[in-house]
Amino acid sequence: MVSAFTAWWALSVGGLTVSFLPGSSASSSEGGTTITETYAHIGIGTVGGMYEAILALAIIAGALAIVAGLLGLVAGFGRLPQNRQGIVRGLVIAAIVVALVAVVLAPAMQPWAIKDSGNKAPCSGFNGTSPCNAFWGSVSANGTTNSWGAATGWYLALAGSILAIVGLVLWGPGRAESKPAGAATT
Repeated sequence: MVSAFTAWWALSVGGLTVSFLPGSSASSSEGGTTITETYAHIGIGTVGGMYEAILALAIIAGALAIVAGLLGLVAGFGRLPQNRQGIVRGLVIAAIVVALVAVVLAPAMQPWAIKDSGNKAPCSGFNGTSPCNAFWGSVSANGTTNSWGAATGWYLALAGSILAIVGLVLWGPGRAESKPAGAATT
């Protein structure tokens, strides 16, 4: 859920860092000053649309995971009927799928979205690899290194998905061990 409020991508050019946040705005920081602007105001509205979708997906995945966690806790105390425990598994799987869609969407769509925005500034000044054709990259020119790539929010969403998969795998055997002998599985 924290990934919904943390930058998913950043571009550093000299001393300027631009951070792309889920939702409708990006922030730029240089020399201790931070400015937040909407994607539309910076001229990359298509990117803003993509990050609005990522915000929605992150919130949905987080909500599904929280509900699954609460139901899993109730199931752990034996308060959820055996025939209803499959709901927990379904919610976890749904949360994983939604989170992974967001994690894959960002690197797959962002270069295209930047290029499609009509604002050529993020693409200019780079020879070869640029933010308009690669989600991750680095270019050195005139003694300045320009780099870009996934930021904390993207990595948090990926890590959360992996942890949910591990939890789902471990929950199955743990659940089977806690059943009374002869109990049916779901």
